[in-house]
Amino acid sequence: MINYPVMTAEEAARLIKNDYVLGIGGFSSVGVPKAVPAALAKYAIEEHEAGRPFQIGLITGGATGPAVDTDLPLAKAVKFRTPFQSNPNMRKAINAGEVEYFDCHLSMIGQDVYYGFLGKMDVAIIEASEITPEGSFILTTSVGIAPSLAAHAEHIIVELNEVHAGKLTGMHDIYLPEMPPLYMDMTVDEYLRFVCSIKDVKKSYVKSHLDDITELIRITDVRGRLIKNLSKGYKQRVGFAQALLG
Repeated sequence: MINYPVMTAEEAARLIKNDYVLGIGGFSSVGVPKAVPAALAKYAIEEHEAGRPFQIGLITGGATGPAVDTDLPLAKAVKFRTPFQSNPNMRKAINAGEVEYFDCHLSMIGQDVYYGFLGKMDVAIIEASEITPEGSFILTTSVGIAPSLAAHAEHIIVELNEVHAGKLTGMHDIYLPEMPPLYMDMTVDEYLRFVCSIKDVKKSYVKSHLDDITELIRITDVRGRLIKNLSKGYKQRVGFAQALLG
């Protein structure tokens, strides 16, 4: 049996630091965490009043509820937002230049997160109906990109919504693809250099950066080989490498 730390929403919010990138599960207001984002907005106001900076990056599966897209922008707590929003408070902050915004088709955001295209994610906040003795958590009434967030984030805050406890076990059909999208007719080196160009890695830094990453992921010996001729394991390593670039 796995025992996770149990805390209030306010305590969980204080684990989030300035400049963290957050992923929030759910879709529309369904299955979206409510208590922790609301507590985070209050915490941001406290930090600002104390003269300390506090803003986070925000990645979601689509539109969210008021605790996310109303409370957080009103608290001046959002640095950037993607991929979609439908809230007037968030929209006003974006149009005023207070929040950087990256628009993306909702069908792509889960993949972009899962394969590391959006960079490091510090914390995922996910609403669950319960946690099993084995340590698994059962989502509530919307899955969205929660599986990708959980797979990619360094830390996960699970917000329990006990209204759904015991009612949703076995309802979710969740699948994550094994293989990252790769250009199979490129060599490993060509592909990683291409990714560096997309991520605007400085040309003077590319060689040493690639040397470090390929050594870390242990793919130095296959840099000259076509990706399509690699084993599945090596293809996955190339996917990990591209996620770390930049």
